[in-house]
Amino acid sequence: MKIYKIFLLLFCVTAFFTSCETYGDPDVDYSSVEKMSGEWVIRLNDANTKALLNVLGYKDDKVPIYTYNTSDGSKTQMWLRIGSASISATSPYAPFAVKGKVNIDLGSKTFSASDVENGFFSGKKFSVSEGKVILDGTVTPSGGKADSISFKLTSDLHPGITYIVSGYRRTGWHEDDPTAADPISLAKTTVSLAAGASTTVAIKKGNGTYTIESSAPAIATATVVENNDPEKHTGTITINGHAAGGAKITIKDMEGRSENIIVTVE
Repeated sequence: MKIYKIFLLLFCVTAFFTSCETYGDPDVDYSSVEKMSGEWVIRLNDANTKALLNVLGYKDDKVPIYTYNTSDGSKTQMWLRIGSASISATSPYAPFAVKGKVNIDLGSKTFSASDVENGFFSGKKFSVSEGKVILDGTVTPSGGKADSISFKLTSDLHPGITYIVSGYRRTGWHEDDPTAADPISLAKTTVSLAAGASTTVAIKKGNGTYTIESSAPAIATATVVENNDPEKHTGTITINGHAAGGAKITIKDMEGRSENIIVTVE
């Protein structure tokens, strides 16, 4: 019995020291361009006019872009990707997207590219100059510090235009993220009226700078007046009936959102 207790004691002591065995921290594999890679939130300005460019679909014109390592782990190149977007550099909007490898200097955290093939558009090229990442280089709208990114970009999608791209590393805070444009909200989307009569439809919410058109102007036409309401961009649509039949009135705003009103003229 005594021998049994001794063996039991030895087993417990061994188990205790085994359970207390410590292990080193696991190795973490970092990207070869870790300090320069990531998801960024940027805005685009025209280098000549300094005007902020309106980006279709984004209420605050902030756009997500990405920088990341190459598959071979290069320390002299990284990928630059600006996803599909449309901007108001040309009338009314122009498609804009960039994907290609840029040259980098990890020490100075600078990058550039000259006539790089654009992976989003066959046969098109882009160039980057004065590219730079600065650690803790800016203060974001939420009030915190974040790494900054800036560069000049030209693309043969838009000859003669130089874009100034500037922004910060994505923080995840709501105030810092891009904001999708609001859909257009109307008080009603179907109306009936007599020929020679008119009726109105209230715009409850949208993004402003409205345009309006009719699918059948001989039957019904419409005009739009926007209120002085920078928050909701409310307004009033006036529809005029001309002859019996049906028509579709389409209203669009500056962010490319649209809504239809089905009109019946009796």
